[in-house]
Amino acid sequence: MTSTSHTVRLIWDGGHIDTIDVPAGKTILEAAILAGCVVPFECRWGSCAKCTGHLLTGDVVHTSPPRVLRKEHLIANYVLLCVAEPISDCSIEVGDHLKDSLSTISRDSITSATSPPLRTGTREFCFFDFCFSLFRFFGFRAQRTQRLNGSTTERSTA
Repeated sequence: MTSTSHTVRLIWDGGHIDTIDVPAGKTILEAAILAGCVVPFECRWGSCAKCTGHLLTGDVVHTSPPRVLRKEHLIANYVLLCVAEPISDCSIEVGDHLKDSLSTISRDSITSATSPPLRTGTREFCFFDFCFSLFRFFGFRAQRTQRLNGSTTERSTA
């Protein structure tokens, strides 16, 4: 029989620890917000690194590609809370300082003489970045419209 939730300990750089229960099918970020924890985030889909965490114990699975994490980040146990679901009880170091440590890991692996050449990403990731850059360049923005009956629609505007 599988557990319906896992206990996740969020360990902040100041020593404070938040303990949350993450139900199956929820990301760590979603559960943290529901529990009232103030976790930094921006995109909620793995592209900004604002919600980076360092997995100390336990296991998580990324439900969608962690777009900003490279292979060396994943090897060093970095996770994105917005797309990570626990598959066991976990302890994760969190805080704004972790986003800066990602560039240090990337820089160290690039300058290391023993490291193989880095691959910049998958074809899907590169194509996504290209499309996103074009949309931003031409000034397209998604606009969400709330209707009186409660339904929402989205449209792009220039």
